[in-house]
Amino acid sequence: MSLGLPALVERLTWKTFVKVFHRDPGGSLRGWNVRLVQRGLDGPLEPRLRRGVPVAFGHYRVVTGEAVPGAPPGALLLDYGLGGNAPWDPVSRLRDPLVSLGPGAPLLGTSLVAVGARLVRTPSYFLLEDRGRLELPIVSPPRSPRPGRGVGL
Repeated sequence: MSLGLPALVERLTWKTFVKVFHRDPGGSLRGWNVRLVQRGLDGPLEPRLRRGVPVAFGHYRVVTGEAVPGAPPGALLLDYGLGGNAPWDPVSRLRDPLVSLGPGAPLLGTSLVAVGARLVRTPSYFLLEDRGRLELPIVSPPRSPRPGRGVGL
């Protein structure tokens, strides 16, 4: 669930979404976002379809958050720059640090934008909660992911 976005931006984008996590045979942990039909915070998780296939976008690799200034110890980072997105795709500039709010609690994330060598905070926050298993196809990134600071999770 997205938090902190202006209402107009939410109406143009989404409030609820799914982040898929997948471990590749080589051991790296990666993922992507899936658009949902907007049914409210407690509504069913229904992927938005295009030609019968869930709409996937924003591929990322899960790495340690050590390189993120101000990230708490143990934070993870969803690095969209390593996820195989096209270099001209604005999402490739995103870095989302995630922290645990406690055992069984949702994960809290925020979005940072890479501008040159700097990471600039955005007003966007999100919660990731486990709503159960959702059967979705494995999606390949648009391009071959860049090698990087992978972490064995």
